[in-house]
Amino acid sequence: MELTPVPAGGGRQKVVTGTDGAYSIKVPKGWAGMVRPKAAVCAVYSPESKSYTNVTADRPSQDYQVSYRTVLISGRVTDSSGKGIPGVTIGGLAAFTGTTYVTVVTGPDGSYRHRVLCGFSHPEVKPAKPNCAFTPVSRSYSGVTADLVNQNYQGSRQPP
Repeated sequence: MELTPVPAGGGRQKVVTGTDGAYSIKVPKGWAGMVRPKAAVCAVYSPESKSYTNVTADRPSQDYQVSYRTVLISGRVTDSSGKGIPGVTIGGLAAFTGTTYVTVVTGPDGSYRHRVLCGFSHPEVKPAKPNCAFTPVSRSYSGVTADLVNQNYQGSRQPP
């Protein structure tokens, strides 16, 4: 995480945390200003910033908590007439941890929706149902940072 101390009189200093998340900022005695984590596309920091006045001694435990946004991937699987196909598995979407892939199943109207961690990437998210073929065959995602709706597929029955 990158932090930006902003003195009350202006100017900025870049501070980067270590791999363990620890940081240290040296300021002159009597310093006043604000420290703010640099906004990252997928990260949300709490608190958003911290203000200081008349810093005359070390201030340990000036911690920030980070959480990561989720984004929605949703769509519908239909036949050529536009009727939803229930029970289609959509494989390759990540669980909230981002490290495990899950299978999402379409509902009675053929729709599916699933939240993934912001920044989600996978080369092949693919629908599947016995005796069905789909167009497109799969979708590829790279660094998703906003909701993606209408990620639709069209299915057709195939002989067994």
